[in-house]
Amino acid sequence: MYKYRISSLLILFIGTLLPALATAGWQLDSNNALVSFVSIKNNAIAELHRFDELQGKIDDTGKAVVEISLASVNTGIEIRDQRMRDLLFEVASFPKAVISTQLDAAWLNALEPGQPRAIETVFELSVHGVQQNFTALVGLIIDNSGNLHVESMQPILLNAGQLGLTEGIAKLQELAALQAIATAVPVTFTMVFKPES
Repeated sequence: MYKYRISSLLILFIGTLLPALATAGWQLDSNNALVSFVSIKNNAIAELHRFDELQGKIDDTGKAVVEISLASVNTGIEIRDQRMRDLLFEVASFPKAVISTQLDAAWLNALEPGQPRAIETVFELSVHGVQQNFTALVGLIIDNSGNLHVESMQPILLNAGQLGLTEGIAKLQELAALQAIATAVPVTFTMVFKPES
C-alpha cells in the first residue's frame, strides 16, 4: 500500500511537470539563423545579401520575436555595406529591424519530431520607425533533439515605399551611378530555435 502511494505521488508529480516542460519556449540559435534578400539594379542585375546578426525567441505563449541587427548587413562589398548602414537603414537612429508574430502555443506543443507542418501567419515588421503587417507561408519541423526549424516556404515581397526606405534607395542609386534600384525586395529566412530548459 505504501509503495502504491509513492508510485501514485510520483506519477502525479511527473504529470504536473510535463505540461510545464511542454509549454517552455525556444531560443534562437544565432549560428543557425539567416535572413537574406535580393536587390536588383539597372532592371537586370540581381545580387544576394544577408544579415549576420540575429537574436530572438518564441515564448511559452507562442509569441515569436526576432531582432535583426541592421549594421550586420553583408553584401560582400564593404563600401556598399557602409552605404546601406548609413544611407538606407540609418543605423545610428534605427539599429534594428524587429519581426514578431503570434503562434498557437497548443499547436506548437503538439508538433511531433520529424513531421513537417506548413502554416500561413501574419507577422509585423518594425523597421526605420515604421510598422507594417505581412503574410508569410512558413514551414516548421522539430528534429530529434527538440530543435524547432522555421523557414520561409516562398519569398516575402517587401516594398521599400511601405517601410520608409525609398529616399535611402535613391541616395544609393545616385552614389553608385545606377539607372535604377528596384524598390520591391524578395526576402527569405531560415532559423533554428533551441528548446529552453
